[in-house]
Amino acid sequence: MAPRPSWQTRYRTRGVGREQFRNPKIFAATPGGESHRTFTVPRPVWLGLGVAVLVAALGWVLFLSPTFAIEQIDVVGEVTPEVQGEINQLYGKNLLTYSASGMAARLRTAQTSIRDLQVFKGLPRTLRLELALRDPVLAWKSGDQTYLLDEHGIAFQVPAIEERIKDLELVTIVDTGLQPVVLGEQLIRRELVDFATDVGSTFPKRFPLTIDRLEVGQSTLELVMVTSAGWRVFLDTTRQLDPQLQSLTKVFETFHDQIKEYVDLRIEGRAYFK
Repeated sequence: MAPRPSWQTRYRTRGVGREQFRNPKIFAATPGGESHRTFTVPRPVWLGLGVAVLVAALGWVLFLSPTFAIEQIDVVGEVTPEVQGEINQLYGKNLLTYSASGMAARLRTAQTSIRDLQVFKGLPRTLRLELALRDPVLAWKSGDQTYLLDEHGIAFQVPAIEERIKDLELVTIVDTGLQPVVLGEQLIRRELVDFATDVGSTFPKRFPLTIDRLEVGQSTLELVMVTSAGWRVFLDTTRQLDPQLQSLTKVFETFHDQIKEYVDLRIEGRAYFK
């Protein structure tokens, strides 16, 4: 009877010895299994996010934060209460985004005596307004409204206008034709302005009379001067003033006590009186 194999012999015969447990093949990955993957954000994406955050932060600082909110407003020039009210509304506005041109237009509308307006922005919170005002040379009366005219014939108004006219000793033109007046726009041609101001400065020097007022009708080619004596002088605004006043001088020196209603100088070289 053959001897029974020992347990070592049985395991070795079946191929499951200690040597087989050390075979690395049994640790290989199972066919068809999934391996572990790691997700990585591309570098351009990080750069894009960084730029977006930076732009958003910069936009907030520039436009939404109080960094550039207007705190100080310096005004050079005389302003009306209406314009001062408009200026006061600028406090707290963003200095960078506020429209200077739009603001200038509103201020010119509120104060028609403004001839020029410059706006300067001083970072971070200061606004400076420099105003140049129109110089009145004539007064213009239409109906019950009184205006001032500058050297270009542009109509405008100022507070206490009657006192201003008296202080400046301005000659008043009365518009009997009642043409419409648009403040801040040219009302009469500059040639008529020059002619009327020359009349106002020259006539009192040549005659022992003063000018009560000037009158203009539908046509601005003719101007009527009403003297302090009550009679009128009809002038042609398309001709030189001096020759017309010379003709008036001759008539006045000879017939001043006979002039009751008018002297007509509209025909060159002639003078008619009544």
